[in-house]
Amino acid sequence: MIDLIEQTESIRRRYEQYHRLFQQGELEKAEEVLWSIIVVMLDAISMLVQGRPLRRHRELKIFVKTELAQLYNSLTGGDPVVLVKLFENAERLHANFYHEFLDAEELLNYIGAAELLAQILNELLDMVIKKVLGSE
Repeated sequence: MIDLIEQTESIRRRYEQYHRLFQQGELEKAEEVLWSIIVVMLDAISMLVQGRPLRRHRELKIFVKTELAQLYNSLTGGDPVVLVKLFENAERLHANFYHEFLDAEELLNYIGAAELLAQILNELLDMVIKKVLGSE
């Protein structure tokens, strides 16, 4: 089982870093920290649900489109298509860190979508933790 305290602390530290960078106007750095928050949460959910980490970007994508989309729908009643679209927007944001193709307005829109995804993932992680710990 994953170390939930360590994962939670890592997410908290990254959120602090993200907010600091965003407030300082360092959006390019902030966007990559936001991506790392999403990856850490996806990995934690995968460890709890599948018992294994997600090692590659492709594994993240497959997990989101299959298991996580179904989990999102079953636990929250949320539309799996929305979850997948938010993840695709976060992927685009991640790619922008390396290729700088988004203008300022687009960048803020994609950051907003990634923030929403992170919020949903945080809620899902809490639900999955309660579900797993409740069954032990």
